[in-house]
Amino acid sequence: MIRKKKKAFLIAAGVCMLIAALVFFLENERVKAPAGNHAETAANQGGQSTKITFDDPSAEPVSTAAPEDLVRRSSDAEFMSDANEPHLLWQQEGTRIFALQDRLYYEKEGELAESLYEWTNPNPVQAWIAGEYMLLGAQLKEKEQNVENGNGMLGDWQVVKLGSTPSISATKVKFFGPHEVLSVMIAESPELFFMTTLNGDSYSESVIDPSTGAWHGLRRGEPDQDIPEKKNGVDVLSNNRAVSMQGGLMVHAYSLNGSTIFYQKNERDFLVRFYDGLTLKDMKRVLVTAPDSTGESDGDDSRILGRFRDQAGEERMSLLYSDVSFPFEPRLWADEYQLLNDGRTFVHADSDQLEVIQYGEGFGYEEGSEEAAPRSLSFPLDGAKLLLTDGDYMKFDVGGEVKYISWQDLIYGNLGNAGSEGNEGNAVSAGEEGGWFDWASPLADFNQKREAPENREEARSSHVIPAWPEDEDNTNAKIPDEVREAKNSLYQGSDYGFSETYRLIDSVWYMLIDNHLLSFKDHSIHELGVVPVTITVSVSEGFGGNGARDFLRADDGGWIIADTEGNRVMELNEKLELVAEQAVPTPSKLMLAGERIQVDSLGSVITLDSDLKVVGTEEQAYYSTVKLAKQAYDWFRPQQYFEDGASGLSWYYLFGYVYQYNGETNQLRSFYIGRNENYRGIVRMIPYEDEVLVLLDNRIDLFDRQGKWLSRIEIPRAQPDGIYDRTPYGENSYALDAEAGRLYLLQGYQVLAINLERNSVRTLFQQNYSDMGKLVLRSNHLYFLLHSNEFDRYEYYRGDSLPARKTLYTELVDVDVSDGRRQRHVVEGYYEGLEVKNGDKGNRAFTLVEYKD
Repeated sequence: MIRKKKKAFLIAAGVCMLIAALVFFLENERVKAPAGNHAETAANQGGQSTKITFDDPSAEPVSTAAPEDLVRRSSDAEFMSDANEPHLLWQQEGTRIFALQDRLYYEKEGELAESLYEWTNPNPVQAWIAGEYMLLGAQLKEKEQNVENGNGMLGDWQVVKLGSTPSISATKVKFFGPHEVLSVMIAESPELFFMTTLNGDSYSESVIDPSTGAWHGLRRGEPDQDIPEKKNGVDVLSNNRAVSMQGGLMVHAYSLNGSTIFYQKNERDFLVRFYDGLTLKDMKRVLVTAPDSTGESDGDDSRILGRFRDQAGEERMSLLYSDVSFPFEPRLWADEYQLLNDGRTFVHADSDQLEVIQYGEGFGYEEGSEEAAPRSLSFPLDGAKLLLTDGDYMKFDVGGEVKYISWQDLIYGNLGNAGSEGNEGNAVSAGEEGGWFDWASPLADFNQKREAPENREEARSSHVIPAWPEDEDNTNAKIPDEVREAKNSLYQGSDYGFSETYRLIDSVWYMLIDNHLLSFKDHSIHELGVVPVTITVSVSEGFGGNGARDFLRADDGGWIIADTEGNRVMELNEKLELVAEQAVPTPSKLMLAGERIQVDSLGSVITLDSDLKVVGTEEQAYYSTVKLAKQAYDWFRPQQYFEDGASGLSWYYLFGYVYQYNGETNQLRSFYIGRNENYRGIVRMIPYEDEVLVLLDNRIDLFDRQGKWLSRIEIPRAQPDGIYDRTPYGENSYALDAEAGRLYLLQGYQVLAINLERNSVRTLFQQNYSDMGKLVLRSNHLYFLLHSNEFDRYEYYRGDSLPARKTLYTELVDVDVSDGRRQRHVVEGYYEGLEVKNGDKGNRAFTLVEYKD
């Protein structure tokens, strides 16, 4: 009985297996079913493919690819991923790829189909092919649906590596799907996909490198604002030109209808740049003058210089991938010029001279402007023999002596009005256009030490002072939230902080936001107009505006405004037109006294009549601090607090104000003096004979020891300016020669000599785009360290794990302040700190300090 049941079971199982095998066979035959008809259908639905050759970049499309070629190369016909009939996408040498029932399959002839990818939902899909790669895009949802549900992703994209064994090499979800695609271009050798897609109310341009699966934005100067029309089919870029760079890096150039597309890829970079309206004529590799000190290349020490023809037939040049082009210079093609890492200066050395071709900052190019012509300098070597070039530095044999010169020294030095009074200009050798240079000798004897980076910073100090007002809004009443919100709706600060002054006048709020006068009435804000006040900007990690500190409404509907940064009080009529003005140094507060106006100015109260004429001046009164709490302020920077034993006054600076405090009498007064333009500088109070100097980075105010303001020396900042991340390490450092009545100040890229007796300023030393250290004065000699290339600091502080790519040098500059003569000395290595002492036999003993852990 048991045997019969077992036999019946085996028969039933065999029948089931036969049925299953038959079903599998039929299903497999159905999966293998797509043939020429499906392929031809897919091809016929595809758009035209336009071939554009490099040799004739302006050629119009001349042919349409055959249907079978489109199947092999590209097919942008849309199909549904859940179709029950196979949709053929690609076939080659017995291998084909098709879509069926939400799956992507590949199949080799005579073998079962294998699944490459599965779509989670039925979606419309499109495919494009470039060489060995296929790009698939599935439309996840429509734009309108995307807006409703807030999901920004519209497309599911896959890159398929074709060949004998196809595979999915990358998957990406993007903010656009195939329905947002306006046009497609493909490039061959190397393969790239270029896509123009809708992006809200504008459009975006993307480039896909299928070999890495990376998507990047296409760089171009100023793209068209109008959204391009949708274009069916695929344009094909072919016959590209290529140039080899160091490290195996290749740069490819494609031409398209009078424009040029560049493509570059290495292990770290992927760059694509579109030059609209510029046809490439030629390109060459230009070395940057900062090669790897080991002599080995990492691919970073050269750039590609392109030579173009614009639509007017003029020749142009551009450094890839810059956003600017500049006039063609034949010398750059005739000789092997090198490029400084400022990106605008080309240099060339031969046995007779050093040559420089330098374009303006930003290249200064405007159509038809004279600024387009570059600056051209040449420096004769007068028999000096070039021994070695190391980055920016060149080593020479000069009459049997070893001397150095830096390209940066040559180009960015500026004599200015150096020299002593009555002896200007006789101490240096000058080149063309005011350029100059000094040969630099090796620094023979010096000591060196290493300190932690925090030792670079001067210590903060703590002092107990009367309680000070917090850094509040400049207002005469508490600002309602409604007023502040209305202002923010028009003038919302970001990296830039506006100068803001609020005044409640006759129950109406008025405000000056930089130079915009506003009112707030009936729960809304109104702009009354622009007023001619002066706005200065203080620069730190962000930017802060400094403007008018006070204003009044006149009886006739006009305005009285303290133009603080403009050093004047001015009257405007109702139309905000200037009616009258009076010079007043740093006016900060206005008060009506009958028909007269009282103005607070640097510790004085100046009285003006109705015509803004000065009718009186008196000292600002002190007030008692007996009832004020005393508290410690722990963050005084060097010389922001000074106790004067002669007068009994303590001077200190906080938040734009100078305070004068007498601790014995508990009397205090304060007045607004202003802020530095470069926040990295320090506002300092310096005792000098029977005066106190309050030093900002753009002026010096002189007071007597009792606190009375005497005069001002203006020291405007120069252009170009070393500010923000270009700030020299020694910014705002100074040296005072009290006996000679001279103060030497480092401001940006220049060292200034300030005559405190004559209230005059002259430039003692200037070298643009350099990094200078703190000033040290010894016996009529002013010393400071200098790094010719300001970018050296970034090389140096990348850390020990990322050593600098090049050998760094430090210069010691010695200026004899009695006659302006200079000496330069060079030492290998990077030093920031300098100590100078008297050595044996009247020599100087130098110690160079390296601030690094």
